Amino acid sequence: VGLEPTASRVMPYTEGRKDMAYHFFSDANVALPSVSGGVGMLAGGPIQIRSQRIHLAASQSHGSEVVSAGDNLNAVVPTNGVLQELRIRCGVPTPFYLDSSTTVFVATDDAAAKKSVWLKRRIAMLQEGVTLGEIDPVHIPESDMVADIFTKALPEEAFKLFRDILLG
Repeated sequence: VGLEPTASRVMPYTEGRKDMAYHFFSDANVALPSVSGGVGMLAGGPIQIRSQRIHLAASQSHGSEVVSAGDNLNAVVPTNGVLQELRIRCGVPTPFYLDSSTTVFVATDDAAAKKSVWLKRRIAMLQEGVTLGEIDPVHIPESDMVADIFTKALPEEAFKLFRDILLG
């Protein structure tokens, strides 16, 4: 098993298999204070853990998700560069898992963005990440979002599941 990405990536939580290549989970919550969370995984375990307050009073979750995705993209790009220099990344976009389908839409489609100017700037950054091959936004269900553990209090069962995934 190598760290290089393959043509047939393993989706998160595939029974009995792990994606050993670099991938990233990005999430946010809309409660006050808003919190952005992210987990970068390599070799089946976390190599980056991000949890930070978003200085934003978003009226809906889409704004928080876009801001969080933009912040987390800033963590993915330098890691991609290091992995490329180590001949691990091989020029393949990093799977960027989001539980917000609207964030996936605006990252991949310029016509989907119809929000305020500050949000359009964040969306433009995500679209540039897609265009330059840094990320490949992929929608996953909220029940599979391991970054939730860093954005809000979880029910005990969900916390234990995500804890066990992060600890291998």
